[in-house]
Amino acid sequence: MRLSASELSQFGEDLGRQLRAPAVIGLSGELGTGKTTLVQAICRGLGARARATSPTYALVHHYDAGPVLSITWMLPAAPA
Repeated sequence: MRLSASELSQFGEDLGRQLRAPAVIGLSGELGTGKTTLVQAICRGLGARARATSPTYALVHHYDAGPVLSITWMLPAAPA
């Protein structure tokens, strides 16, 4: 399933409005696939005032909506 940027944002905002704690959402994908865009939309739906940013250079980001934590897990490559 592929969504345009606006469809992804609408989906994320709708999801954020419907989420109830405790909730855990796992996202996995290559660089540039829209993970941060989706997290931003979910946070908007939850009522966050700050814009979510990519956790690429920080392992954990905390947002004021919920609370919301964005955590990056990087798995080591399998040995050759």
